[in-house]
Amino acid sequence: MKRPPQEFIENLDGGHLKPLGIQLGNTVINFFDKPLIESLQDRNRGFEHHVIELLEELKKISN
Repeated sequence: MKRPPQEFIENLDGGHLKPLGIQLGNTVINFFDKPLIESLQDRNRGFEHHVIELLEELKKISN
């Protein structure tokens, strides 16, 4: 696979070394992050937003 174009590279808060916490059903307990307890849906929403933006940009380029 090739490297992505420079315009698709964006540094986000956190990173792959950020502690993930423990998932108990639909709740995540974050030991080293705030909020201490959050829903799984809320936790994923931030990441999904960036993925959707990237897909929209890729769609524009491919047309």
